[in-house]
Amino acid sequence: MGEEAPVTNQSARAVDPQRRRIRRINAFVVLALLVGAVTIWLVQRDDALDPGAITESASDVRFAREAAFPTPGGMVRVRVSAPREEVEPAEYGQDAPRVRRGDRFVGIDVVANLDPGADVGLALVSDGERYPLDADREDAFWVVVDGEGTALAVELAYDGAEQRVDLDSGERDAGLAGDLEERYRSTSSCTVTATNPAGVEKPIQQWCPDLFATASTWNESGGWVDGADERWVSVFASPLRPLNLIGRWESLDVRDGAQVLVDGEPAEQQRLGPVALVPQRPRVVELRYRAEMYRSRDWTITVRMELEEVAR
Repeated sequence: MGEEAPVTNQSARAVDPQRRRIRRINAFVVLALLVGAVTIWLVQRDDALDPGAITESASDVRFAREAAFPTPGGMVRVRVSAPREEVEPAEYGQDAPRVRRGDRFVGIDVVANLDPGADVGLALVSDGERYPLDADREDAFWVVVDGEGTALAVELAYDGAEQRVDLDSGERDAGLAGDLEERYRSTSSCTVTATNPAGVEKPIQQWCPDLFATASTWNESGGWVDGADERWVSVFASPLRPLNLIGRWESLDVRDGAQVLVDGEPAEQQRLGPVALVPQRPRVVELRYRAEMYRSRDWTITVRMELEEVAR
């Protein structure tokens, strides 16, 4: 009987070419899959919306928070949804917008009825990044934010004066718009004096007019005040009925030729309406006008009224 040939390394190496072919095929398949995956990822990445992009929203937007801003042109309300990773594909079909991994959609709805020429800037703030919004959009929309959409706030600027609402706490920093309109009325009594051409004052009896004043940090012709304590003041008063020194009632409409002073500041326009820019909330209004007394038209009547703020 012949002896069996021992198994040697030479015979084991005989199958290596086959194994090498299998390994090469497997490696090729894996590489092809990786290339395909990377290609798909790149295509999807190119189609994804960048942070700051705005797209039309669909009907599935659910708004969770709201920011309200008083402006000289009216109230602006901004509703904001919770951040989400994707929108409902059924609402868009094959054209559903997408964001990159880690980014978020935030739904926005702006309700405003402002003049077309109003200088309004609106922005969403997310994680310290500002994303400009369109205050004139009539329909809700999505805006893409970088990251998970935390620390959200809304900022609005009207003619350069800024406001901000923190959507997490609800805290509002209104700036100059915080006191857009304050109303004041005259107290129950007033002081009336008549001054003759020689500068001599005499007290006279006077039926006090009904007087209201509106103070605001904004005036259409003057814009915003420079400081938070300043006010544009408008005065509205009923006609005066001065009783002159010879006992005759006169009928005089203060809108004709009256001079108005608010806290000692003369009116920039000598008529009732926007009258003065004062360095504080108004406290005293004076109306001065000419009247005939002792057959002389050179007498000056001064009606001095203190104001009190109307509860809002």
